[in-house]
Amino acid sequence: WRGNRGRLRIEGRRLDGGAAPLRAEIPSAYGLVGFQPSVLVFPTEGCWEVTGRVGDAALTFVTIVLDGSRYSR
Repeated sequence: WRGNRGRLRIEGRRLDGGAAPLRAEIPSAYGLVGFQPSVLVFPTEGCWEVTGRVGDAALTFVTIVLDGSRYSR
């Protein structure tokens, strides 16, 4: 949800090893404020830092990404 007006930008990097950058799919059909569905595509498992920005506002979080197919029964 964007309280600030502007386009959402998302970037991410793996903290615990080398990897290609995170890929974000951010559709442009939702205007410049409010709801903004997005898809984050992590190229590898690991510890990732993700930052979303709209204008001068930013939100950063760190998450662990696991390959769920290895854990299914």
